Amino acid sequence: MIARSALCARAVMALALAAFTALPAAAAPPAPAPGAGQPPLPGMTDKEVNFHTLWLLRVGLNVAALQCQYSKALRTADLYNAFLRQHSDELATAYQGLEAYFRRTSGARLGPRKFDTENTRMYQNFSAVGTQRDFCEHAAMVSRRALAVPKGQATGFASAELPAFRATLDPAQVAPSPLLFSAGYVSVPDLASCRGRRC
Repeated sequence: MIARSALCARAVMALALAAFTALPAAAAPPAPAPGAGQPPLPGMTDKEVNFHTLWLLRVGLNVAALQCQYSKALRTADLYNAFLRQHSDELATAYQGLEAYFRRTSGARLGPRKFDTENTRMYQNFSAVGTQRDFCEHAAMVSRRALAVPKGQATGFASAELPAFRATLDPAQVAPSPLLFSAGYVSVPDLASCRGRRC
């Protein structure tokens, strides 16, 4: 009897959690893609802007590798790892270039901390709560295209791909996912009949 009551209580909690998570999230609009107009960070040279652009693409694909594993067909984790292998040299150069930028602008002591903060900000800006389906599908396509890019040309690829990739984070620019719904309330079924028998 106690076990069945606990199951009913868990069912109510699961429905309540589903109702909460199904409500549309207030997502901040994505930051503009770098490379168009002002540098993404103060005092960046053109070369450092390129480093930031490539690193931002890597961050987005990394987020997709973590967030999109609900679909084995998308293979975002496998594609991300293949992207890292294909463009490892260029990514290493971008990382070192960004490290040098933060040391130059914030000093040897504060530079690494500022770089960590910027990395965290980039990851947060790729949060795709309300547009996950579009974000994940687009990330998989970008990863596949990136594997066809010759070594040494990933930065130009990133600059071309980022605007459309980042647009998938803006709910106003993507079609609503059928997996998410908007509701002011969710009707919870009558669970009184659970007593004494399976729900």
